[in-house]
Amino acid sequence: MTDIERQLRVEDVCDAALNRDARERATFVAAECGLDEARRQDVETLLAHAEIAEGLLDMEKSASSRAAVRRT
Repeated sequence: MTDIERQLRVEDVCDAALNRDARERATFVAAECGLDEARRQDVETLLAHAEIAEGLLDMEKSASSRAAVRRT
C-alpha cells in the first residue's frame, strides 16, 4: 500500500466514524483498523481534531444566535 493509499484509507475510516454516534466510534475504529496500530492512531488523531473543530463551530453558532437575539 502506498503512502497516498494509506492516507486515503485513514481518511475514509475517519469519515465513516464521524457518521456514527460518538459512543460507537472507538469500537468502529478498532474493528476497521484491526491490528494496524499506526492506522488506528492516525484515525484517532483526525477524529480528535474533527471533534475540536466541531465544538468550536458549535460555540460560534451559539454565540451568533445569542447576539442575534440581543439585537431584536
